[in-house]
Amino acid sequence: MNSWVARDYRCTCGKLIFKGTILEGFLEFKCRHCDQITVVEGILNKKNFHTIIVNNEYGIINISDSALDLLGYTKKELIGKEIEFIETKKKEVYRKIIEKIKTCGSILFKTKYRKSNNELISVNTKTIFLTQRGKEYALIIFNTNTLRADDGSNGFEYGDVTMHLDTLGNITFIEMNNRMRKKLKYAKEDMMQKNIFDFFVEEDKEKRIKNFQNAVKEEKSIRISNEILSKDGKKIGVNSYLIPYYDNFGTFCGFESSSWMSGK
Repeated sequence: MNSWVARDYRCTCGKLIFKGTILEGFLEFKCRHCDQITVVEGILNKKNFHTIIVNNEYGIINISDSALDLLGYTKKELIGKEIEFIETKKKEVYRKIIEKIKTCGSILFKTKYRKSNNELISVNTKTIFLTQRGKEYALIIFNTNTLRADDGSNGFEYGDVTMHLDTLGNITFIEMNNRMRKKLKYAKEDMMQKNIFDFFVEEDKEKRIKNFQNAVKEEKSIRISNEILSKDGKKIGVNSYLIPYYDNFGTFCGFESSSWMSGK
């Protein structure tokens, strides 16, 4: 079971500077080891995903500005409303989902939310069970992109090869279909924990690394068309789509990458 006091924030030197969760605003912490100032951003301030906090009576008690912008409501219109005001699943179905997270900690599911103009939008949600001073809450993180599951098993229905890449480009999860495996001649184990750019042809590498670094800074999705080298040195054209992913508390972790071979 998760609680509000659940996350370590570390300085770039590696030392722990704060343990907990910040909902709104920004706090500055000074590292006692190296004196560097680190700014910690509240969950509700983040722009690249959307957040709703629901109490144990399913009432909305807070919502991020980015969620309000997406859905077209004002905060006054939603605070105090039951989550079913925007959630399109049947009430009994949705409440079973909320009850389930009390035993499993968090759960991902797809649903549709109702905007202020009655338009329905498809969203991927990650709902997390939290407690504060004995009270129970559900933290709902949602986006129109795929959110990452803790075990790396979700969001990989498409592509010849799918990966998780950390912010340096290291491969932390990979799946390939048979066609790509035969072309690359690498086993998954050969590529795990390697840097994705080690497989790029040399003439593509510098430009692609810069594009990747810019996407990391801005936490934005990017498309890449390039060539990679198989184990026997042959060039394979691929088109890739990289989508940002976040941990339970909305911290940017890297990208989910889906790639297709060119000329299929």
